[in-house]
Amino acid sequence: MSDRPESHDIGPANVDPEHFEVQHKTSSSNTGDKPVYAISVAADLVNMHPQTLRQYERRGLVQPQRDGKNRLYSQNDIDRIIYIQKLTQDLGVNLAGVEEISRLQLELERQKQKMQSEIQRLHQQISVMEDRFDDGESLESLEGG
Repeated sequence: MSDRPESHDIGPANVDPEHFEVQHKTSSSNTGDKPVYAISVAADLVNMHPQTLRQYERRGLVQPQRDGKNRLYSQNDIDRIIYIQKLTQDLGVNLAGVEEISRLQLELERQKQKMQSEIQRLHQQISVMEDRFDDGESLESLEGG
């Protein structure tokens, strides 16, 4: 049994959608992104066999950084593995289901970013139209007619 904190518990009745995010390595500026755990340590932290972590990596569920041939896991990777454990052990989702949930979460995040960009573009367009209207242009000229 490991001594990991129980604060990561996500039971079937209280699954937190925030834990469904797919995490990608973009930078090491965040301390949670810093790769510090060898596979044996990471496996101990999550109470799993190292081979299970290798399988998760092969399936693209977790992406530890590499130092030569050695896998190095960050705290974000550990959190991601715990999330996968909760899905598989507590909710009964198989790994193919975890892959699909991850794919859908990534797509949801892409769509969210796309919508945020569109909202920003529309706000800018509204601002330009308000400025033009404040400068005395008529509504008809603003509408292009």
